[in-house]
Amino acid sequence: MNKQALLKDIIEIKRDCYYANWDGYSASPISDESCNEASIFIRGLSSDLPQPEVFVDPYGTISFEWRKGKKKVFIANVAGENKIIYMGIFGDKKIHGLELFFRHVPIKVTNYIRRIYK
Repeated sequence: MNKQALLKDIIEIKRDCYYANWDGYSASPISDESCNEASIFIRGLSSDLPQPEVFVDPYGTISFEWRKGKKKVFIANVAGENKIIYMGIFGDKKIHGLELFFRHVPIKVTNYIRRIYK
């Protein structure tokens, strides 16, 4: 995983999405808290994990997506509120949940990411 590239993505998101309606469809501005928490999340990920796609949501939050086809997907979302909201698809099984987040990526989240590539 290239953490420096991901951190650069967060800087670009902050620059491009800092104002209301940044997408032309009434999106909320990205908050400093969301960007800071996304950076902490990136730094806390194990370096041997595959590179996620990073995107900003219209609610002013940041999501990380790991995907291997249509039936293996895991998305983790941070909003600067010390929690990770996640959802996943593993074949026919769908999961979702919330984990508290204080500088260390919860092992449950890491295990779900690894499960995508098994």
